[in-house]
Amino acid sequence: MNPPAAGLPPRTAEPRAAARFALLGVGGAGLGALRRLRESGLEGLRFVVADTSRQSLAQAGDAHRVLLDGGSRGLGSGGDPLLGRAAAVAGAEAVLAACGQPDLVLLAAGLAGGTGGGGAPELARRLRASGVRVLGFGIMPFRFESHRRAAAAERALAELRAACDTTLTLDNDRVLAVTGAALPLDISLRVADEVLRQAAVGLYGLTRRQGWLNVDLSLLYGLLEGGGDACLALGIGRGEAPAQGAMHAAMASPLSNMAALAHARAVLAQIVGGDLELGDTEDAIALLRQRLPSDCRIVTGAAPDPNLKGAAQVLLLGVGLAGPARMPLSWRRQPEGLEGMPGRLRLDLQQGAYVMDAPPLRRVV
Repeated sequence: MNPPAAGLPPRTAEPRAAARFALLGVGGAGLGALRRLRESGLEGLRFVVADTSRQSLAQAGDAHRVLLDGGSRGLGSGGDPLLGRAAAVAGAEAVLAACGQPDLVLLAAGLAGGTGGGGAPELARRLRASGVRVLGFGIMPFRFESHRRAAAAERALAELRAACDTTLTLDNDRVLAVTGAALPLDISLRVADEVLRQAAVGLYGLTRRQGWLNVDLSLLYGLLEGGGDACLALGIGRGEAPAQGAMHAAMASPLSNMAALAHARAVLAQIVGGDLELGDTEDAIALLRQRLPSDCRIVTGAAPDPNLKGAAQVLLLGVGLAGPARMPLSWRRQPEGLEGMPGRLRLDLQQGAYVMDAPPLRRVV
């Protein structure tokens, strides 16, 4: 163990020159995910929703709204991906304008529906053609949905992969496969929300925090532009070596899929904490290197976070995976020791737990 004196030099958490970053929800599932994220208290990001249904858009709160009308007359796509694609073609310019000339868009869509499955790949193509980097987040259907919807979602996922720089996929079927009837349906829906939230907060914080090891934005964009699938994991550590504890937790997370990470082209490792020590940070990265092949590129960022006094948090983003990487999930009910304040739902992806009492999410600065 490293001596506690080997601390990193003081550094304030003042913002860096910020990238223009937007969250775009397409279709009913994408809109629902962004609406719930907005309600959870996530701030500082530009929220844009696009749908073929006026009724759905009316529930979008204060997000920037775009009605995709390629013949749907505001009544929805009826599950028809061809109509969803036509609507996206007609509304693409309005979506680009609503996103505010972003550098990076995290595009979320349910892929079994017409608007998400047909429209999301088309909007991703248009965004990339305009010079925007696109990280796609595709939500696959539950197993109790029809075979037709499952087949449509697989086709849409292939198109989304081809259209985006990098793609994260969450398979709702796998949620039910490991939880059975134990997990309420509304909580299952929020599993996707939490993965999306962690990706958004992690990437946004990476572009905002002034740290000891800063990840250059051009490097981040270069990693995303390499294409392929991605997977994400989060870990929190406390005690004498919080960075190492956080790295262990991230690699053991229900989301980590270390088998897929072992074939990643590159892994972005972001470490933040209130009292990070140099030796602890180095040893945390060494733990990650032990689990990855020698030719895998590891990009490291380290920054202070005064809200993590005595603790550290690790975010791992593996990109350029050799094959499709559906998020593996393993859930159980609330374990002992989870602390929370009455308020919003929190899903503890590190512990594989869900709790109904939790503190509100804070703004990343």
